[in-house]
Amino acid sequence: MGSACGSVNSDERRAELTSIWVPFCERGKGIGSKLFQAFVNEAKLRGADILVGQVLPENGQNYEDIYNFYEKNGATVDDDGILFIDLTTADLAEE
Repeated sequence: MGSACGSVNSDERRAELTSIWVPFCERGKGIGSKLFQAFVNEAKLRGADILVGQVLPENGQNYEDIYNFYEKNGATVDDDGILFIDLTTADLAEE
């Protein structure tokens, strides 16, 4: 149904989300949000205090939708496509 990929550096207390992918026919069903929340929760369990990533224009024609997805899920995305969440203060839904 989809995947979320990334890593956690426990020494730096930092997680990096490298991708979330959901098949086109399954989009709009909340699967991406569930994958994102699962990644966030796992990062917190592994000791991360921040989560970072990047939204790249080459990720598809729905660039604005990608921005909106992450912002809807509690991330800040700057003009350069860098996403950030402070996991110590973020009010995110638990799995």
